[in-house]
Amino acid sequence: MSTAKSVAKNTFFVAFSNIAAKIIAFIIAIYLARYLGVEDFGKYNFIITYLLLFGFIAGFGLDSVVIRDISKKPDEANRIMSNASIIRILTSLIAMLLAIITIRALKYPADTIFYIQLLSAILMIQGLSYLFESLFQAKMKMEYAALSIIVPKIIFVIALYWIIRINLGLKEILLAYLFSEFTRTIISFLYSKKIVKYRLQIDRVTFQDLFRKSLPFVIGYGLLILYNRFDILMLSIMQGDFAVGYYAAAYKLTESVLFIPGALAATLMPVMARQIDINKEKLAYMYNLGVKYILMLILPISIGGVILGNEIIYMIYKEEFVNSVMVFKILTFTIIFNSLISIQTALLVAANKQQLNNISVSACAIINIILNLILIPQYSYVGAGIATLISVVCLYLFGFYFIHRDLMIQALKMDIFKYIFASIGMGVVVINVNMHLIIQIITGTIVYVLIVLMLKGFDREDIKLIKNLKGR
Repeated sequence: MSTAKSVAKNTFFVAFSNIAAKIIAFIIAIYLARYLGVEDFGKYNFIITYLLLFGFIAGFGLDSVVIRDISKKPDEANRIMSNASIIRILTSLIAMLLAIITIRALKYPADTIFYIQLLSAILMIQGLSYLFESLFQAKMKMEYAALSIIVPKIIFVIALYWIIRINLGLKEILLAYLFSEFTRTIISFLYSKKIVKYRLQIDRVTFQDLFRKSLPFVIGYGLLILYNRFDILMLSIMQGDFAVGYYAAAYKLTESVLFIPGALAATLMPVMARQIDINKEKLAYMYNLGVKYILMLILPISIGGVILGNEIIYMIYKEEFVNSVMVFKILTFTIIFNSLISIQTALLVAANKQQLNNISVSACAIINIILNLILIPQYSYVGAGIATLISVVCLYLFGFYFIHRDLMIQALKMDIFKYIFASIGMGVVVINVNMHLIIQIITGTIVYVLIVLMLKGFDREDIKLIKNLKGR
């Protein structure tokens, strides 16, 4: 199968699994928010986020190393997976222990400590799943990853429906989540054995090589998680579960859109890794094309979110979450920059320049922490939203600078104002359509597409490219 056809096939499966997973996660978030209420929804999100903070220890940066090394050295996949699995098990056990010790030291309420201890095994369960799915990504077998991602989500939805119907509590919800993620690990493990035949056996040279290569990633991922999730931790400590609930409700909505750039970045990274020493022009072309399509798709979503923020929150969460409206409107702007950052990160990792990404994330993590410490005490969850937006913009600017300076990749020569103008035109129409939210969204989408086509923001070259990808 040609590279273009493999990319097209894997893009489909990555996009399909991400879309399906995000839709299901979106449904889960809505039902959890409505069922638990603001305070318990805040507690639930704190528990998940707190454990995620220790995920960088469990992951130890191995996933990107495994993808890159197996993409470059497919014949060594067995040995790489064997040693990576051993490292993942050891680091997960350490992460679980640290998570339990830390939550006790922070003197949280007894029920929160109990829930953290109950769910701590998720660090190993998810860690192994991510490792197996890295193999699928490296081998361009994302149909396996799609199944291992979607099936557990469906299991969790079914369990959640049953829990809500018989009026059970947060403990049962967390147990259902743990079980669903365990099924993901089993599914991904079974599929991984169809690709490579490996067993838990240490090869000292490979073990040390993986460990050494992972160190820059583990630092980077740790800073990235801190950069992304420090706001919820600070909100929990300084403002309590209600503030976390309002913020998380808004954050979940904006986060759900990021499957679009995430799917593209995940698929392009192995291909860019192979092109980095072969064809720099093709590498630059692929990167810039990804940027173009992301802007085309994300700009109208962000502007639409700002205009329709009130209606979206009221329709999805009802009046109990009315305080989430302002922070939702602020966070919609982060969608644009987070989308571009995902492509930047994929390029830097493919080029073995992750240390530059680490520098960017380090600086922005410090900025984010300082801003949260200043803004949260005065503005609570709204302050956290402002801190997040400023930090995301800074991270994008750092990435843009490093890609231009170190990889000599120039910005795509396209008229970005076409998409801005089309988005503004869409916004003007939507504001004046005083109808149901769904009708406003459909109308806005039609108007945006028509303006983009009129301005030739999507032309024959784009159609030809899509046909070539499908036909090869």
